[in-house]
Order: sequence, then structure tokens, then C-alpha cells
Amino acid sequence: MANPNAASGVYLIKPEKATKPFKAFCEKREDGGWTVFQRRNGKGEDGKPVTFRKFWDDYKRGFGHTAHEHWLGLDRIYALSQQTGKVCQLRVDMMNCKEETGYALYGTFKIDNEREFYQLHLGNFTGNAGDAFRGEEESGDQTGCSFSTYDKDNDGCEICVRGGQAFSSCARDLYGSGWWFSNCGMANLNGDWHPKEECEGWLAGVYWETWDYVNSLLFSEIKVKCTAL
Repeated sequence: MANPNAASGVYLIKPEKATKPFKAFCEKREDGGWTVFQRRNGKGEDGKPVTFRKFWDDYKRGFGHTAHEHWLGLDRIYALSQQTGKVCQLRVDMMNCKEETGYALYGTFKIDNEREFYQLHLGNFTGNAGDAFRGEEESGDQTGCSFSTYDKDNDGCEICVRGGQAFSSCARDLYGSGWWFSNCGMANLNGDWHPKEECEGWLAGVYWETWDYVNSLLFSEIKVKCTAL
């Protein structure tokens, strides 16, 4: 969001590494403007949940509507996070079934290009929701991990173990969604969305497990802010 004084809304932007301009939701906050690249709230453009059980090309291009539930697209996230002379921060806002709010903030953020499978890089964490990207065990650390989808397995384990069960692929056999899976790990905000009355006990939900281990989240939003070095 180039103009921090602009109102929140959908804008046409073009980071230097983007091949063409694209629309993105820019959020005005007290600490400046943030560009949203993921939103989960069960409300797509038609008022229904958007499925995140998508293939590699879908996650590459993006899907949903930027004013509603959506994924902006890995190529666009790469372009946002790799701007010359700028450093980017990542913020995750979330709400659980009790309608409590949490957040995670990372001091630096970038992903690599498709040749490197959009590998994830994160800096220091602050926030009240815990650092689910790094998790509680080294095998679950998602920093440095490549992006995986149902049809392209790049996770960090040949045999992945989750809840005492073994899987050959976190994306294909467990969640169905795309994410930076390690040995699956404690974060997956692209899992199946469930309404408040059905949010407990799902294996393939919207999870940030350092904050709420049991329930699928009602809301998540991932956003990036880039400022001059």
C-alpha cells in the first residue's frame, strides 16, 4: 500500500517484479498500510465459503475475490515480498470460535520464486498467538519450507506423522490444501473452513495451533507491509 493515508479497500498495484498490475485488498492500520494476500471467513463473493482444496496452478495464480475470501496468488506474493530497497513484515490476524482475537507478527518476510517452490523465509516473531510457523518441535518448523499442494508434494517429510498417524503427503493425504508444510507442522490457515457451530475437532481445519490447538478458526487474514530500508 504505497499511500498509508488511503482508505482500506481494493486497489490496483504493480510491484516491480510483477508482470502486470493486479488488484489487492489494502488495509489501513495505525502502523501504516498492509496488503492482504489471504482471507478466511467463510464468505466468498457469492456469500458461500471458498474452497481452498486447490491445485498448484490455482495457488500460483490466486483465487477468490480480493474484497472477500481469497488467496492472492504465489507469484503476486513473491512480487510483493521481493521489492528492491525494501524490507517486508508479515502479520497474521485471527479469530477463534469463542470470538477471541489473536495475532502473529514477523519482523521480516519473503518467499522465493517458483523455481525455488516459493520457499518461505521469516524473521523474529512477536504477538499473542504464538509462533505456529516454527511450532514446538524442530521437525515442524515451516520456515525454509517449500510450498506444497495436492498435486505437488514439497513437504519436509517422506513419511509425515500427525496425531499418531503416518501420511506420505501433508497436502494430499491430510489437508487437501496448499501450504508451507514441514512435517505438516502447527500452522495451516488454508485448510477447510468450518462455521462456529461446527468448528471443533476437525483434522483438516483452519489452524494456528500455538494459539488454539483444538478448534478450526473462524477468521484469518495474512498481510504484508513493505517499507524502505
